[in-house]
Amino acid sequence: MRSLLGLFVKIALVGAAIFLLAIAALVGLIVYFGRPLSDDQVLRALFGPKFPGYSAIRILERRGERTVEHPRVLVVEVVMENYSGQVTCQGEANYIKGDPSFLSFGWYDWACTGHSMLVAGARQALFEDTDQSPAHCDVYIEDIALVLKRWVESGWIDIDQIRTPSVRARVSYLIEHDVPTHKPAMLFDVSTARVHDLAPELPAGEKLSIYVLRCNGSLDVFLTGPKWWGQPLGLGIGDIILPTPVKRPSIQP
Repeated sequence: MRSLLGLFVKIALVGAAIFLLAIAALVGLIVYFGRPLSDDQVLRALFGPKFPGYSAIRILERRGERTVEHPRVLVVEVVMENYSGQVTCQGEANYIKGDPSFLSFGWYDWACTGHSMLVAGARQALFEDTDQSPAHCDVYIEDIALVLKRWVESGWIDIDQIRTPSVRARVSYLIEHDVPTHKPAMLFDVSTARVHDLAPELPAGEKLSIYVLRCNGSLDVFLTGPKWWGQPLGLGIGDIILPTPVKRPSIQP
């Protein structure tokens, strides 16, 4: 009887130890995955090393504590490998550790916004194997193909790595026929945008500017009120609402 009781006690102790270890492991996982992102993790989340496109990323300034009141702000300089060579751009990452956490990035000017869209589209063509994406308008295919043509000719990728059929076919054509490089439509000039004032009753200083790049390469700007998402922008298949550049911080004396 004593031996049987002793066995039960041992089993209970082992079970309790396993339970405590499981609780400790669970707490450890919660703490591990709940910790705030480091600066390097923020950059990897934004730019990622898996595909070409960025040859250098450098942090120029750090500020903030990753809280809602004091978001972590990283001012970064990025070298993009684009259709005609390297382009150096600067922008700003904002990160808040919370529930949920928040991570965003904005470039300081429109030119860099366009260059980043070209690189992002080229990267997308390396893992998206369908032509059903609304972003694959003829104009965008041509733009993205110019970037990928340089990547292929530079030896960074093989043409077979381009998984989107329409983009791969266009890159092959550009290379086989030695088509000269020209300026992509995604490097838009916002001064040429067609203006649509949807809030004529508001003072100019209170209006928001929403830029839409159309599937045919044309550009529209809608002047709206704060609740612009409730106003008609006439979006069609493949039209893109452009990310507005962030304001460059003033340099303190």
